[in-house]
Amino acid sequence: MTDSQIFQKQDYIYTPYFCEENIWQLCRSFLSQGIDKDQLDILFLSNNKKQIVLLNQQLGSPSEVVVWDYHVILKYRPDAYTSMIFDFDTRLPFPVDWQSYQLATFPDPRQLDSDYHMMIRKIPSSEYLTQFISDRQHMAHLAISEHPNYECIQSKDSSGSICLKDYWEMDKEIEGDSYAYRYCYDANSNSTIVPTSSIKTTTELNVTCDQSRIY
Repeated sequence: MTDSQIFQKQDYIYTPYFCEENIWQLCRSFLSQGIDKDQLDILFLSNNKKQIVLLNQQLGSPSEVVVWDYHVILKYRPDAYTSMIFDFDTRLPFPVDWQSYQLATFPDPRQLDSDYHMMIRKIPSSEYLTQFISDRQHMAHLAISEHPNYECIQSKDSSGSICLKDYWEMDKEIEGDSYAYRYCYDANSNSTIVPTSSIKTTTELNVTCDQSRIY
């Protein structure tokens, strides 16, 4: 199941600004389709400043970068040689291979102020599906009509429930097998997709901030 034609974005539950729940729902759908849970990982993108720079996001125009406080995507590994990324908010294909996603989405951190350097928390799908709990407090300023049209996600393991804030605190140790690491740019990669050559300093970035989630 690596053909992008198999996965149609419109077939899955999606609510703008609720990427953590969108990915939870997507992961659950994949398991119901027979995909092995060990082939799926959830990736939380953030940093201690709660500001990361991403390219090719639908929130901005193709020439803009978007600053998120955090973002959540799904990595699917159908075999030992393939890793696919599912991101509901990207302009890239759904899915797209991991290498292409990195090159087209993550600017070279050497060209960014350190406040924008990204960290990634990797979470096994089984832990995310059973432990994640969403109270939507971070989006309380939105009208209820803009919230997901289903009840808040509740942990299946009440003794080990983990909320959104726990996951995006990159320095926080969480019970289980999740871990966080700092994203490093591969200087040897053929970065022909990302227009980072025009990025000189943070002040020169053409930035669209997701103000609805900066709080």
